[in-house]
Amino acid sequence: MERRNAAVVGLGQLGRVTAEGLLSSGWTVTGYRRHEDDYETLDNVQLAVIATGEDDLLSTLSSTPRSWRDSKTVLLQNELLPAQWQSCHVVDPTIFIVWFSKKPGQTIREYRPSLLFGPRSKEMAMAMEMVGVETEFIPNEEELITALITKNTYIWTQNIVSLAVADPLASSVLNQYRNTFDSIISEVIATQELSVGIRINRESVTKEVLEVISKDGDKKLGGRTARARLQRLLKLASSVQLDAPTLLSIEAELSPL
Repeated sequence: MERRNAAVVGLGQLGRVTAEGLLSSGWTVTGYRRHEDDYETLDNVQLAVIATGEDDLLSTLSSTPRSWRDSKTVLLQNELLPAQWQSCHVVDPTIFIVWFSKKPGQTIREYRPSLLFGPRSKEMAMAMEMVGVETEFIPNEEELITALITKNTYIWTQNIVSLAVADPLASSVLNQYRNTFDSIISEVIATQELSVGIRINRESVTKEVLEVISKDGDKKLGGRTARARLQRLLKLASSVQLDAPTLLSIEAELSPL
């Protein structure tokens, strides 16, 4: 049986996990580092995982062959919303909402089942099963939007709150700094609602985000990308003309780099 060809663009931890899963489930995988542009050297690609970071997504999609952008593309970035792939003329992508983390030298840590939607969902589910990652399928586009907003809200809120409080441990944020957390999460959800033009069940999304963060216990929230995530969210809020006083006040209090 002839092996199918897959491309993985971006060889960070998520890209490597995905490539390993695809290899183990019978694909021939060619990996590309970000900013490489010799994609045309790989013939007959049937699946193309774009595993670059958020800042590199649009430039990467714009440089990939158009033959990849018709139901072959798999996207797994945080902060992902439909306008991003639509602006690059990506048609019917498979969306992989990742709810696990992989740090160098550590095993995979799952927070909840990861989610899949789109034409390559079954292939991706099989690949993830090979590396021990649990997945579930999203049944329709409406639930896809809610699932994307939920993951984005988790990422944005836990990063941005770390910039705003003195003790960004998960347990402290959900108790001592709960008012700040609630204000941030409200503006994060509102920004995304305006971007996609759909109202969602805010209480349900907030509950899911709280459940994931509460499992972190004494984990320190945020990280080296927190400032960049705040800047991207403020840019999105400005584009949809949302007044975001909490986010703006956090930005104003940050010391210069």
